Amino acid sequence: MYSPPASLGDARIAVHFDLAQGQTPENLTLTRGGAAYVTFAKARQIAEVSPSGAIRILATLPEPPTAGSTLRSWASP
Repeated sequence: MYSPPASLGDARIAVHFDLAQGQTPENLTLTRGGAAYVTFAKARQIAEVSPSGAIRILATLPEPPTAGSTLRSWASP
């Protein structure tokens, strides 16, 4: 059964992110249950935002190596 998409008039603010904490949203995907998965670029985090607006951090990615550091190869002895 076809269900027409919601109109732009149905838009609302679900949550305010803390930009000082690096919560700069980059990617977003919605779940069937109404939650959203968001990536925060500066914080290197993946978060779940519930329909009520609660933010739960699911993962924090490691910091990238600095310019002066060296990377060890897993293949090296």
